[in-house]
Amino acid sequence: MGTGTMKSTIRVMFTAGGSGGHVFPLLAVLSELQTISETEEFDVEVRYVGPNDYSLKYIATSGIPISTIVAGKSGFLGALASLLGFFQALWILLWYMPDVVLSKGSYGSVPVVFAAWLYRIPVVIHETDSIPGNANRVTARCAQKILVSFARAKEFFDAQKTIMVGNPVRPDLMSPISQEAAKTHFGFDPSRPLLLILGGSQGAVAINEFLVSILPQIMAKTQILHQVGDNNFNSVQAEAFGMMDLASITNKNDYRPVKFFEGDEYREALYAADLIISRAGGAIFEFAAVGRPSILIPIDGLANNHQVLNAQEYAEYGGAEIFEQQNLLPHLFLDRLFRILDNPAVREKMIEGAKRFAAPRAAENIAREILLLATHRDA
Repeated sequence: MGTGTMKSTIRVMFTAGGSGGHVFPLLAVLSELQTISETEEFDVEVRYVGPNDYSLKYIATSGIPISTIVAGKSGFLGALASLLGFFQALWILLWYMPDVVLSKGSYGSVPVVFAAWLYRIPVVIHETDSIPGNANRVTARCAQKILVSFARAKEFFDAQKTIMVGNPVRPDLMSPISQEAAKTHFGFDPSRPLLLILGGSQGAVAINEFLVSILPQIMAKTQILHQVGDNNFNSVQAEAFGMMDLASITNKNDYRPVKFFEGDEYREALYAADLIISRAGGAIFEFAAVGRPSILIPIDGLANNHQVLNAQEYAEYGGAEIFEQQNLLPHLFLDRLFRILDNPAVREKMIEGAKRFAAPRAAENIAREILLLATHRDA
């Protein structure tokens, strides 16, 4: 920096929406872009454009500028909203004129990608799931690069521009902390096993209800940290403590429900866990990154059945076991759960499988692809 030369600036636009699962990977890519720019001959300027929905509050924590548009999911009103969002995106892109757009998919990205295509701005699409969502399928023809998390997803896109990179995870997850310290942070006994139940940012009602119904049996073997979602917290907490009263459980501190993990608490929760129970979205890459065994319960009835296929591809590496929702019978589930918790050799084998599946350089690889397109735009 002592040469006195002025660094050029590369402008990047992020777009997504819908859930934390769509925007958390963007924050990992943002961190990598900022890290790379510190050692390269350019600065990076990033702006986010998407609908004013639940996911926006997570982007806001990054401090990058945000522009909002309207967008619809389906039907006539959805199409009308997306059309209006397209004209809003045209104006925002004309004013900002990025060098490249990174789309994470979801309904909120479609107007932005189409507007970028009209301006001949290079587009990079990243697909989280093994079966691409409708938004990425629709916008794939507008993209110069398509980056996927699962090998199976490559089948749905143009092979000439599709690369498997994995799913980016939050950079702080790559800095391990001791399991004992993490358990102590949440007030648990560090010498006893801990089960982490993740319901997602908005909660997984079916998982919550089932696990609360067998809470006394689970608590006989393990401590529990249960993320239940903002909307479900009061009802789940009341039901859980009611079940403990019925079963005359006195060690109620062995169960802790939380709405959602804020800041560093998610990292601490993952490192505290001996076993994780979760849906099968992009978070499985986070479990793999920290080397934690998991039982995955994919959501039933989703279009394209992508969570089931996500779980199957991950389970092939040995990092997880799958329990389909229609098979959630207490005795079957408890038998599977205790077989893992009671057997250190089984857990160690699952940890090894999780690490094989992990993609620790996904965020960096995506950042590099973005910068390559941006710097060769006029070549």
